[in-house]
Amino acid sequence: MCRKALTGLALFGLGSYLWMGTSIGSYVRTGVAEVRGYISGQVPVEFEIKRAKEMIASLVPDIEKAKRSIFAEEVKIGRLKQ
Repeated sequence: MCRKALTGLALFGLGSYLWMGTSIGSYVRTGVAEVRGYISGQVPVEFEIKRAKEMIASLVPDIEKAKRSIFAEEVKIGRLKQ
């Protein structure tokens, strides 16, 4: 048990040193950004539009629930004012 903990701690320390003490973190972040840019450039515009419409449609129930909550609170405020 102690051996595993020490090994894990040593690996964590080595990974932290490589990530923070060298340029590896910068290279990894740049590589990830490049891959994301390439992938997003390969997606057709029509697909992106459909995706956006679906995302908007999935928000409608939450918007309606928020509206009902706001209306209920406005009614309560009106009753308190009377």
